[in-house]
Amino acid sequence: MKSLKFFLFLLLLAGMDVAAQTTGLFTYNGGYFVKAGDYWTEYRPAEKDGVWATYTQYNEETNYYQVKNSSCSLSIPKTSNNNFYIWEDGEWKVIYTTKHIYGYFNDESREIYAYNQGGYFVRDGNTWREYRPDKKAGLWATYTQYKEDDNYFYMRSTASEVCVPKDEHNDFYLLNGGKWMKCYTTSAIYVTKTPAAGGNSTTSIDEESGYDYVFRYKSYSRVEYKEEESEYPLINFFLGGVTYREETEQIDLSAKVCISRNGKMMIELGGDCFYLTFAKIDKGLTDSYIEIYPYADNYDCKLAIYKTGNCQLSLDKAELGIGLWNLHGGDYESTYNEIFRLVDSYTFLK
Repeated sequence: MKSLKFFLFLLLLAGMDVAAQTTGLFTYNGGYFVKAGDYWTEYRPAEKDGVWATYTQYNEETNYYQVKNSSCSLSIPKTSNNNFYIWEDGEWKVIYTTKHIYGYFNDESREIYAYNQGGYFVRDGNTWREYRPDKKAGLWATYTQYKEDDNYFYMRSTASEVCVPKDEHNDFYLLNGGKWMKCYTTSAIYVTKTPAAGGNSTTSIDEESGYDYVFRYKSYSRVEYKEEESEYPLINFFLGGVTYREETEQIDLSAKVCISRNGKMMIELGGDCFYLTFAKIDKGLTDSYIEIYPYADNYDCKLAIYKTGNCQLSLDKAELGIGLWNLHGGDYESTYNEIFRLVDSYTFLK
């Protein structure tokens, strides 16, 4: 009986080890990678909001993971004492200096405040979550922010009260006996501070950080339904004329679509923002676009994001108040590819 219990204990440890390797946060000076199985996503918040690039893992060694996309192959370290490498001219060359490696990351937010003692905070509006992967694979604590000043965010949980720095030159503090005492030293802070190049949005970056993916467009056009008599009498008899769509107004202002994996969506047209939830997301028939439906049972009311860089809004139901629009000039292939993969693996809205 004892030998059976010991065997089961070993199986449990092996399972924990495998689970711990399926996710991770790998930080370097200026950016970070998120591991989700064999799929990797890179972010460089100071240079671009949203996804910088995506990769597929093709090999694993004792100290490194090897990943690649259509542009390059990278070697990502498993521990903080090794650096990141890129394959160039037949050899591995250092590309990034490692900040810290965290063995667990499964949060939707991409506003990250990391410390050197094996953990990090993520911000989701006024809700903050702390993770300490070296001690626990999963959520360590949840806090509610109650104020902020020029240098810190202040928050509390049922057990403690902490302040998180806004700048990497400051550290983390814990309220102990009525006095603030340093508890962690800061490793890195990853928050988008400026809009992406070419943006003309009135939406704040803090607001965008509540969404996983941002699609930007240079302009948009109003679309209206038109009636046209058909040259085929039978069609005209049944339909009373042929209905088609026509762009009637070109607007040279930027537009934006922000979506989250939990079903939240924001659409910005010029300076007007519309906040929605969606019930279904799916691939198009030709695998060249993604369809998002606010109503799971209404296929006429949808948003279609095309890989070519355009978007069609068919959201003319009265309660949505948006109408029919075409969005033009998007540049987001890496973001699109990540969403396409997530839809394909059914990880949206789960």
